[in-house]
Amino acid sequence: MYRGFLAAVLSDEAAFGRFFAFLWALIIGPVLVGMVFLIPPIQVPDEEHHFLRAAQIGEGHILGDRLTPWSSGGTLPHGAVHFAYRFNDLFFHDDRKVTVTRVLAARDDHWDTPREQAAFPNTVIYAPFFYIPQAVGIDVGRVTHRSVLVSFYIGRLASVLYCVVVAALALAVTRRGRVLMAVVLSLPMTLSLYASCSQDGLFIASCALCVALLTHIRGPLAERRWYWVVLACLLAGILASKPPYVLMALLPLLYADRVHRMRALAVAVSAFGTMLLWGTVGMHPVDITAVSGGAVDEKRQALRLFHHPWVAVELVVRTAMAFGAGLYQQYIGILGWLDASTPQWFYRFIGFAWGLGVCSALLQARFRFCIWAWGQRFGALAIVAATFCGVSLALYMIWTPVGQSLILGLQGRYYLGLSLFLALLLPEIPRHWGARIWRGVDAVLIVVVPFVCAIATYETLVLRYW
Repeated sequence: MYRGFLAAVLSDEAAFGRFFAFLWALIIGPVLVGMVFLIPPIQVPDEEHHFLRAAQIGEGHILGDRLTPWSSGGTLPHGAVHFAYRFNDLFFHDDRKVTVTRVLAARDDHWDTPREQAAFPNTVIYAPFFYIPQAVGIDVGRVTHRSVLVSFYIGRLASVLYCVVVAALALAVTRRGRVLMAVVLSLPMTLSLYASCSQDGLFIASCALCVALLTHIRGPLAERRWYWVVLACLLAGILASKPPYVLMALLPLLYADRVHRMRALAVAVSAFGTMLLWGTVGMHPVDITAVSGGAVDEKRQALRLFHHPWVAVELVVRTAMAFGAGLYQQYIGILGWLDASTPQWFYRFIGFAWGLGVCSALLQARFRFCIWAWGQRFGALAIVAATFCGVSLALYMIWTPVGQSLILGLQGRYYLGLSLFLALLLPEIPRHWGARIWRGVDAVLIVVVPFVCAIATYETLVLRYW
């Protein structure tokens, strides 16, 4: 019976996609639930500020407040603010461990405490889209009179639920690079972001679904109106949350056929308009990086790039050469506050898995050999490369002191969502010969890769914190 079921699944692309996604969610789902409690509170980069932003949105305050000319955030209960900074002594001190007693002691922080101003300028500028699950989870704890600690864990669990559902849906429907997408969605760094109150985990999962839908832009799915509505919502959330991704709005126009060109244009315009609206209403009033003066000056950096555009290329290349190896390791998994490296063998394993994934994608499908198809592919590559530079240069303007020859503040996790769009460069026309064999290889990889990623992640977290 099982042999017949497996043969039927491997013979049908749609059935195999659903089976593939089910296996991934079956393994990763329980792993993430365990990570919610294995990672001590506030032990993901900037999670204290993401938590405060989610709590602010949960109270219904979508827009932040400018507290001083050099600080922004909002007004929140003292218990929430105290909890957000309660575990700061663990940052960058791998000799300090956590006990269950210390975590449970955080139950002393409650929501019914006097309100006070809290500064979280690096997250108050973010659009609310990818904070909604965490905000709802945190608010459930608040309205049911649970402690801040319990509310925090409910927020983490809500993030896990969203990420698993959306990422599994992306794996089920994508027509290109399923294995490569699964590897990125299973990396230790990605998993740690899923199991936190950060918006980054939801952003990565949403990027995966956006890519998966774009692989159907010339298929029957594009005939349905809801397809374009969902694609517009995803791109709007992505651009509003990460403005350096602005060129991604051009991807529907690049890949759509003539019949759907106007719908693709509407998607691009709506996404770009949402980004501009949030930038004007939600970001600019609380953006402290726009304040001139000091070692970091966004306006002076922007003027330098405007008058000397070649400097941008030099900065990106020089920074990649100087920090490339470290950024790659962070991209795969340096957990905690970037102070807990995964085992060295794991980086080699991921490279091997990516190699098999590329071979599988190339042997299961073939390229369309026409000028227009290759033009689309090179156009997508140019958009991804430009977005890579945009993400990097954004840190140059808002984090790097004036006059520096390298971009400071970069972290590998900033490129996780972007890397998923490289799946659009893979071949798109399925082959009939040997498809069952390579789908079998994919099925093995979707069991082995998440399992090994889970082992490396748990080992790293236990040795670092407990």
